Amino acid sequence: MPKRRTSKHRGAVKDFEAAWLDGDRKAGFMYSLHHDFVHRELWDRAGDHENFFWQEGMQYPVPIDEMEDSEC
Repeated sequence: MPKRRTSKHRGAVKDFEAAWLDGDRKAGFMYSLHHDFVHRELWDRAGDHENFFWQEGMQYPVPIDEMEDSEC
């Protein structure tokens, strides 16, 4: 008999995770306290790689256009 999935929302992103992915420092604060490996899993699964930048050691993802403005 095949194993049954207990959760049909396995890949779903919760509100506080979405806030962290958007760089929302107020709503995503508690999620920002997790370890980098937790952030990495979420970033790899649901991160907006075209519009945001994140790497291990950063507390929040940063919009790419903000990074380009600061380099000038």
